[in-house]
Amino acid sequence: MVQKSRVLKRKTKTSTKPAMQVAHNASVKHTQYHLVPDKEKKWIVKKVDTEKVMMHASTKDDLLKKASDYIKNHGGGSLRVHKLDGTIQEERSYGFNSRSSKG
Repeated sequence: MVQKSRVLKRKTKTSTKPAMQVAHNASVKHTQYHLVPDKEKKWIVKKVDTEKVMMHASTKDDLLKKASDYIKNHGGGSLRVHKLDGTIQEERSYGFNSRSSKG
């Protein structure tokens, strides 16, 4: 007895955005920042691709507010918030359309 195999056809979603807009959004780069603990038990924000400390504060919550405001007012970007052990706690996105945005 030979079994017949069924072929399922899937419908693909097509974008309702004009091709030019889709291409533009795909090429837009955003600035990435990291909120990390430093050696002195303070918190700092660093911009990716540099070692420059953008800002610092004694508490994580204070720095998160300052960093959020800074990123929003300087063209947007993403902020990776780290825990004391260095692992990533969350990522926030500002100033562009993102599904995981908490900012």
